[in-house]
Amino acid sequence: MPQVTRRALSTLTALAMVGTLFVGAPGPVRATADDIYIGFNANTSGGSCTDPDFTADGTDDSAQIALAVDDTNAGGTLHFCPGTYDIDTTIDLDGKLITLQGAAATTTILDGGGATRILISSGAITVSDLTFQDGDTAGNGGAIFATGATVTDSTFTANTATQGGAIWAPTATVTDSTFTNNSATAYGGAINADTTATVTDSTFTGNTAAYSGGAIDAVTSTVSNSTFTDNDAAYYGGAIYTATTAVTRSTFTNNVAGGYGGAIYAGGTATVTSSTFTGNIAVYGGAIEASTGTITRSRFTRNTAGEHGGAMLLYAPNSADLRQLRGNTFMRNTAPAGGAITLGQCVAPSRSEAARVLGANRFSGNRATEQRRTNNVERWEEDGVC
Repeated sequence: MPQVTRRALSTLTALAMVGTLFVGAPGPVRATADDIYIGFNANTSGGSCTDPDFTADGTDDSAQIALAVDDTNAGGTLHFCPGTYDIDTTIDLDGKLITLQGAAATTTILDGGGATRILISSGAITVSDLTFQDGDTAGNGGAIFATGATVTDSTFTANTATQGGAIWAPTATVTDSTFTNNSATAYGGAINADTTATVTDSTFTGNTAAYSGGAIDAVTSTVSNSTFTDNDAAYYGGAIYTATTAVTRSTFTNNVAGGYGGAIYAGGTATVTSSTFTGNIAVYGGAIEASTGTITRSRFTRNTAGEHGGAMLLYAPNSADLRQLRGNTFMRNTAPAGGAITLGQCVAPSRSEAARVLGANRFSGNRATEQRRTNNVERWEEDGVC
């Protein structure tokens, strides 16, 4: 082949290669990752709070957060660097299973501005070291609405919803978290769980519900090492409303129910161990109202009921549970009848069972202002009215 032809072919080959570079090659694409960072520093390459993948500016940050969610691999973690993020549109994880991780609840804040729910997902979510504040919705879950919620080391403040002022989820597991001044126009001022709420080492203060569960409304609740103060429900369970509950080493102070169970209302069984109830108020069951209950090694002081059971009303107690109602201290509780404890209404215990309760617990300074013979224990014999 003549040399000129070889040169022409070489030139054509080179042009084809250049054409591939400029025409066929895809544009730059941001890679997804297991760890994505969003923060307030300018981003270049990403991968840390010093150099985040996405930059927020504290105004309308939802769009940047949505992009960050998209780039976080399923099973990965979206890291929120310190700062206050303006949530003007609800963050929708759309069922994507990722962890939302803050730097610390004291420094990393998602703010709904009193105008929008903060976070929603059709799947279960995991959050840690974040503050959710001023979330608001006419629906459920002012801060979080999800099919399941696992929350650790987080703070929820002034969130509002119809059910679950802060969190609505069929199953909620909460550890080392704080709930303050959240409210529901119906159920669960802080948390509403359709099935199970499990709470450990957490604090609930000043939460309110217009119907039941000033702090927590759940079918089944398990609470340990937690504190409930100044929570309020208009009808049932100033702090907790539940079918069955197990409470261990927890403190309930100055909670109020407009009807039943100043601290706890349980439609089934309340199992309470090594806990303290002080200054709680209701019409029935100043601290606790339950169908039946196993109450041991707990202290009830200065609780008040407007009708029956200054500290406690068990309206259908069974014999086995009554044998376990022991080792408690009841001091200066007050009601018109049953200054400390009322047993019965739906099912009244026998006199010997009531006497056993009287002997198995310590009573001091309790007052029944109308039926004074029941300063400590009342047998409410109105079987069949429930």
